[in-house]
Parts: sequence; C-alpha cells; structure tokens
Amino acid sequence: MGLSPLELVVKLPQDTVMNDGALRPIRALQSFLEHQTEVVNAFSLLDWHQVEKQVVKLSLLLDPFQEMNPEELKPLKEEVSKYYDPTGIALRISCRLKTLSSSRYKELTQRIEQYTQNYLSPTIKTTLTGLVPMLITMQDTLLWSQAKSFGLAGLVNALVMLALARSLKPFILAMIPNILPIVLTFGFMGLARIPLDVATVMVASIALGMALDNTIHFIHRFREELDKGNSQVDAIYNTLHGIGRAMIFGSLVTAAGFLILCLSQFKPMIYFGLLSTITIFAALLADLFLHPVLLLLFGQGYWKRKQV
Repeated sequence: MGLSPLELVVKLPQDTVMNDGALRPIRALQSFLEHQTEVVNAFSLLDWHQVEKQVVKLSLLLDPFQEMNPEELKPLKEEVSKYYDPTGIALRISCRLKTLSSSRYKELTQRIEQYTQNYLSPTIKTTLTGLVPMLITMQDTLLWSQAKSFGLAGLVNALVMLALARSLKPFILAMIPNILPIVLTFGFMGLARIPLDVATVMVASIALGMALDNTIHFIHRFREELDKGNSQVDAIYNTLHGIGRAMIFGSLVTAAGFLILCLSQFKPMIYFGLLSTITIFAALLADLFLHPVLLLLFGQGYWKRKQV
C-alpha cells in the first residue's frame, strides 16, 4: 500500500541556476525510482509543475502562483517549501514503498546508491533518510546483537557441558546432537525461503537451551548407571527407560506451546512458532537416537566409573 517512507535529499552546487537543464538529472532519478518494483510512488518538486493546467516556471518557484489569491497562495507555498530549499539548493524526493523485509529495503537502497554514483555528477550529493534507512539500521543492529547473544550462550553452555563431561571426546559427542538441530533448522529456513529476522534469529538460542537441557539429564543419568557397575549398553538402556518418557513429554508440552504461535496473523510470529517446534522435535530425536549411538560407537572407555 505504500506505507513505508523513503526520502532522498539531493543537494546541488551553490551556484546552480534552477532551470530545466539543472533539474534534468533529478527528473531522471525520480523516473528511476518510480520504475523500481518496491516503490509505489515518488513525489518531488517536479510534480508541482502542473497546477490548474498552468505550467509553473522554475525561475518563479518562490512565488510561482502570482495570479492566485494570496490566501490561496499561502498553503501552496508551504507545500512547495517541503520539497525545495532555496538557500541550500536542495531538493527532496519523497517515496512510498511497499511493506517488505529489511533485506529487500537494503537491496533497493544499494541500487539507488549505485545509480547516483554512476549517473549523477559528483557535484550532486544525495542522502537517503526517512523511516526505511532507520529500519535497515535497526534490523542489522538487532540481528548482530542476537548473534552475539547466541554466541555467548553457546560458549557458556559449552563450558557447562565440558565440566560435566570432564574430557574432550565425550564433550564433542555430547555437543553434536545439540548443534545438529540448529543446523537442520537453518537449512530448512533456507529451503523454505524464510527470512532471518528479529523473530527467527531467536530460534537458535531457544533450541540450544532445550537440547542441552535434555542432554544434561541424559548424561547425568547415564553416569549414575555406569557408577552402579552397568555396561554402556545397559547404562544407555536404563537411562532411556528411566528419563526417556520425561524428555518426550517435556519436549511435547514445550513444542505445543510454541506451536500455538502458528495461529497468529503476524507472519514473523508464525515462523518463530513453527521453527521453534521443528527445532525442539529435532533436538529430542537427536538426544533419543543419535546421542546413544555416538556413545556406543565412539564413547567406549571415556566415561569412568567411580573407584571403590
């Protein structure tokens, strides 16, 4: 509907004479903007040329409607002044964009900047402002902040897991089932073309916490079974028999809570609920099937029993 504003401030040299020749590149820039798929419309000083079927001369811009009643002239002058600064020789092009993702907005701003560099004189300076550049900056800042938070959470969880495992190889075997669901979730996002935004970027942190929670319960019970003198096969069997049901029902309840978000009308919220549910189920399957197999294949002798 064209609800997102993007403003271009075009500054001309101070000695510019405001005539058709000086404004020809501005007209070309506005035409370029109007032909972009993201732009609903673009409006500038050039659109004031036709008023009541009379062509307004640019040389009379500060007082273009001389034959009109002064009371009628005042609001028109105020409106024109929004798109023209005679003291700084600056023009404003106001665009209305479709409501899109920040990545689409960023692509558009990059195309605009490339056009101004390639087709406008170096003496003409353009500045992008308005809500859209602010949204792009805010989105990038939030995504980077979430990425740093995820990295810090992953580091803390890894240290906790390393302290529990007490050895490098069991630590690696325990982390594989926790990292795999995150990789699968982001792979699914790529295949389904789900954008990485403020909502979906939080899925990884939640998934890591859920997966590590089950893994810690599994390892703790597994070590207790080994300490009782059971073999690794018996220890894994007793562990799954003892806490497997709690892991399954706990994950089901949590996934059901996130799945309710799919009833929302807000698409990022739907993606967040769907991806969180997928990740929780993937983490549960990895803890129930992949982790025991890894322990049987590569974990022989690394989990020490207590010495009597």
